[in-house]
Amino acid sequence: MVAEFTKAYQEEVNRLVQEAGGQQAEIEGIRLLCLTGCRLNEILCLEWRAIDFLNRRLMLDQHKTDKKGTKAVPLNTDALEVLTKLPRIDGNPFVIPGRDGIGHLINLQKPWKRLCKAAELENMRIHDLRHSFASTAASAGVPLQVLGGILGHSSPQTTARYAHLWQDPVRHAAELVGSKISEARNGGGK
Repeated sequence: MVAEFTKAYQEEVNRLVQEAGGQQAEIEGIRLLCLTGCRLNEILCLEWRAIDFLNRRLMLDQHKTDKKGTKAVPLNTDALEVLTKLPRIDGNPFVIPGRDGIGHLINLQKPWKRLCKAAELENMRIHDLRHSFASTAASAGVPLQVLGGILGHSSPQTTARYAHLWQDPVRHAAELVGSKISEARNGGGK
């Protein structure tokens, strides 16, 4: 399945994010999944108190690998913008409130299907957003150990399935260095 996370697949995810440009809590929840690499339940159960705006991170106490304690998820500028624009509901600690404003949203399947249809995406699961985040990071040259930390993987083997994507930027960097050395050797690097 990881082989499917190609550049074309990432373009599909980008189209989805563009389709998700509204202010609805459901849509913003999906945008947060795209922008953070978090698991669905980590976003649905996210409470305002778990957002460290100053240090630009989420501090998740409850996550799949909670035997390691709190999981810190770094927030990029776009994720921070989404969180900043979301309204807070008095008496509700959740970032993605339920439809009646009480508790948290339980499911994103209906808005997810609506978005996929609007973006003309087929056979894409919500969890694929997490894989796409990881694939994009690996393709951009993010070291697998760092990526595993962002995703909260308890085992390096889990992150290793993205290793083949990491090789392209590494190979590109090696070519770049090699060409600079050749250029300098031939007198062109002065």
